[in-house]
Amino acid sequence: MASKITHLFFADDAMIFSQANQQESLKIVQILNDYLRASGQCINVKKSGLIFSKGTPMETINAISRILSIRRWEDPGKYLGLPTIWGR
Repeated sequence: MASKITHLFFADDAMIFSQANQQESLKIVQILNDYLRASGQCINVKKSGLIFSKGTPMETINAISRILSIRRWEDPGKYLGLPTIWGR
């Protein structure tokens, strides 16, 4: 079964949404590697961050962070003038 990944693109920025599990993370790595091979452009992991839903186990957060080689953002701030995290 294919992974369900949703996304948003803004100019040269992208937000990728997926379930917080290792299988989804490995699929994202594969997609990003395919993109690198096709375009020659790589992801700047120093400017990238991960945001997790409340209640995501720390073990899962750490595993996904290692797989993607991207750090977790506690508070990513604003994007295009809007808060990146808000309640329901």
